[in-house]
Amino acid sequence: MGRFAGRLALAVLSMLGALAAGAQVAEYPSRTVKLVIPYGPGGATDIIARVIAPKLQDMLGQAFVVENRPGASGTIALEMVGKSAPDGYTLLVGNVTTNAINETSFAGKLSIRPSRAPVGITRLV
Repeated sequence: MGRFAGRLALAVLSMLGALAAGAQVAEYPSRTVKLVIPYGPGGATDIIARVIAPKLQDMLGQAFVVENRPGASGTIALEMVGKSAPDGYTLLVGNVTTNAINETSFAGKLSIRPSRAPVGITRLV
């Protein structure tokens, strides 16, 4: 698991570097980065975020905080991330539900479109 987590963190790091370059940020990250999980603690998405967060913190020297925002099939977290500043400091660790199914299931209720609004930076698993 250690080698996998290291490789996963390296992949995320390279994608975050590209994101920071695109956002024209002098040095990324310069403050705490929030990893938003659309489900409660203990699920697969939460575990993945908790495995990579300390690795990213070690590699980048900034805190990566995992924040669970469960409810409404992930739309609470999706809406929160969609309304945050597009600066790379609030990241959604989503899955097929938040990234694809909810757009159809809650078409008239979502204020953002998951297929267009958030920018994907990497596939974790």
